[in-house]
Amino acid sequence: MRKELELLLSTLEHLEKYPSMYLMHKNFVGLSNFLNGYIVAISEVYDIPYSPQISNWLAGRSNNVVWFYYILAVEANNDEEKAYRLLTERLKEFIKQYPHPN
Repeated sequence: MRKELELLLSTLEHLEKYPSMYLMHKNFVGLSNFLNGYIVAISEVYDIPYSPQISNWLAGRSNNVVWFYYILAVEANNDEEKAYRLLTERLKEFIKQYPHPN
């Protein structure tokens, strides 16, 4: 597994245990904003071009609708708690399915 995905997975696991260490409010918007920034930061630290692989993968699940809105509005029926859980599940699924770079 790529180092940046290992870091994302370990951060995600830690975030699930201690959300207040990472998020001011434990909600879907806060989680998605944090993760977007974290993914960009990992790309810069490892000196690799930012690749929207996770966003593209999530969007592919929703027929190219913006993944953020699809998860929140469609899959979770605007329930932020459910959307929060769905997003963490989707990210773990992505990490397991995408162990190597293109």
